[in-house]
Amino acid sequence: MTERQLASVLRDRARDIALRWHRDLPSPSPTLVERMPELIDAIAAWMDGDREAALDRLHAVARDHAIEHHRAGHELTEALNEYEVLRGMLLEVALEGEQTERASSLRSLAPALDRTIAEAVARYEAEHHHVRE
Repeated sequence: MTERQLASVLRDRARDIALRWHRDLPSPSPTLVERMPELIDAIAAWMDGDREAALDRLHAVARDHAIEHHRAGHELTEALNEYEVLRGMLLEVALEGEQTERASSLRSLAPALDRTIAEAVARYEAEHHHVRE
């Protein structure tokens, strides 16, 4: 599947992706729930090659999401978990019907990478907090 074809699939399946994402999170961010269609469309625009406009939209959603989490007193790792679940949903949609070894590897690679990133961010925050004190 080409990037443009996947972008089209993401747009066509945006509602399904959002519902599946929401189902897999105990209490998802209201900002991401509300802006999920915009986020998926921006990801699709990125894949279509309209990267500058997509990046502006991606940054806007990420900024609002981060501010919401911070103001609510949530840990940054909770916000990262929401993106981890979304990435999993997007990979599932992208790889549906693929039974190759590569598809299977990609399905297991993403969570490992996400957890590594989350741990790095958590350690960074802890160290930053320790240095500030």
